[in-house]
Amino acid sequence: INNNALTIPNALNVNISNELNVSDLLVSADGNFTSNQINANNIDLTAKNITTTVNASNVELNATDANATIDVTALNSINLDNVVLSGGGDSKTLKVTVENGDLNISAGNIDKNTSVALSANNIIMNGDLTAKDLTIDANTSNLDVTNITASGDVALENTGNVNLSNVKTAGDVKVYAIDSNITLDGNITANTITLATNKNADSSTNIKGNITSNSVVLHSTTATGKGLSLTAHSIKDINYTSDSDGTTQNVVVTLGQIDESSYLSLDSNITIPAFDKTNENIKDIVNVHIQDAQGVTLVGNRVLEKESAYEVN
Repeated sequence: INNNALTIPNALNVNISNELNVSDLLVSADGNFTSNQINANNIDLTAKNITTTVNASNVELNATDANATIDVTALNSINLDNVVLSGGGDSKTLKVTVENGDLNISAGNIDKNTSVALSANNIIMNGDLTAKDLTIDANTSNLDVTNITASGDVALENTGNVNLSNVKTAGDVKVYAIDSNITLDGNITANTITLATNKNADSSTNIKGNITSNSVVLHSTTATGKGLSLTAHSIKDINYTSDSDGTTQNVVVTLGQIDESSYLSLDSNITIPAFDKTNENIKDIVNVHIQDAQGVTLVGNRVLEKESAYEVN
């Protein structure tokens, strides 16, 4: 059957123990499908649970067990044209690992009760994803993740920039951009939002959209002399803690508009120049001349000498 098309219809269980070379593979099983490496142009598998290693451009998967598991290792770039987890259970698993290359996945048919874990150089999701939780591990200059609805956590890690938009989850959002920048856009709703970058990076975090969260935590781990700039919206409280190594970071905070129940925690020893600052400490009361008031946002300059024109009765 080497290099020819192979069809296995109406099987109970399918186990391919040796490396298989075919042009196309079509399998329909009432039980489970497991295989060693499959080299093919196109693969279409239907089974209760699917565990396979593939070297194929185009793959379609349909797992029918109530709490199905799909575990795919791809040796090179792969297009998951259709992924269906059609069982009625509330605990399904989709795990895709691409060892060398990119993952292009159609997300529209992934069941809302599925825990999704994706790993590749770059990950492109087509369609809106509704899932139990989502974990992404990427290695690309720009990772774009959008239109996610989850009941659990959304965790993203990338060596380059992370751009996250239109996410709604009852769990937590955790973003780790190694030596790079983070941008949150659109509407982001989560229990907590944690944004982290690595040491020795000139990194920035830009919150451009509407944020609804109990807390927004920025882990500023840049080295001394480097800067981590944060553009955020207006926040009820500003809290900070000191880095364990005692270094001082330059963190620029631009205030805008966030749900008032949120707070921003800056995990480092920092200076927050909401107004121009001289030698005051955090929580000191200072006199300011308010030039403009826009909702809860105050824009103004420090007043070093009081003038009657600045007083309001």
